[in-house]
Amino acid sequence: MAIVKPSMTATQINKYLKKYRIITFESGTYILKKPLIVYSNTTINCQPNVIFRREHAGRMLLLDVDDSTTKYNGTHDVVWTGGKFIANTNSNDAIVIVICHCKNIKFENVIINGCVGLHSFEINSSQNVQIINCTMMNQTSREGEDHKEAIQIDFCYKGGLSLEGATERSPCYDNQHCDKILIDHCSFINCPNGIGTHTVSEKADYHTNIAIKDCTFTNIAKNAIRLLGMKKVSISGCNGKILIDKSRKGYKSSGDKVTLNEARRNVEVTIDNIEIA
Repeated sequence: MAIVKPSMTATQINKYLKKYRIITFESGTYILKKPLIVYSNTTINCQPNVIFRREHAGRMLLLDVDDSTTKYNGTHDVVWTGGKFIANTNSNDAIVIVICHCKNIKFENVIINGCVGLHSFEINSSQNVQIINCTMMNQTSREGEDHKEAIQIDFCYKGGLSLEGATERSPCYDNQHCDKILIDHCSFINCPNGIGTHTVSEKADYHTNIAIKDCTFTNIAKNAIRLLGMKKVSISGCNGKILIDKSRKGYKSSGDKVTLNEARRNVEVTIDNIEIA
């Protein structure tokens, strides 16, 4: 087991994240001048009052992925518990936590404050991801773009997620959709949108087996939950506006918009005791 201390730089911390599989962050404030990268078979615990402050232009936390990673073959079996990510200490747009081409991932008791422009969590082309008892708060939009979600469920294509070294033809942009996503007892405060997506592929592919349970939404500008291109969805014990989107517009892997056929829509959505707004 390794102990990470607030005096360590992001470069030093990344060496520990690559070498050790059980890691504890000691209480204190960590200044991040580059993203932290997490690898497979890792358990990470943050002691009380662990704070990560972003002082670089990019993402704060990335599960290891490269331009050749496909399907659910990337980072797997990670548990991250605790910590507060403060993202608005740098004015640049950036996703805070990126989960891409991953499997068996759990984030619990995490706070993300001040995501700028994009998403607090990007769950992209991944399977069996659990976001439990996390808080997303004070997220801001870029001018004219109020459609970004605090937690986005998306598929990997060039126009939607930039990966280092990747081109439009890189294998990583395989349009793999997500499966088995659980968002449970999470809070969304002062965000443009809560959970969902604003993109859908031109093919009849769906994000499947999505469960959203006992989440609260406070001062959400648009939609608490927006379902688009999803199949086998269950929502229970949540408050706020839920949009079942029958959009006919999707996106090609190039990022270009495309008109969808009439059969392309959400199916098998179960919502318990919730009024659709």
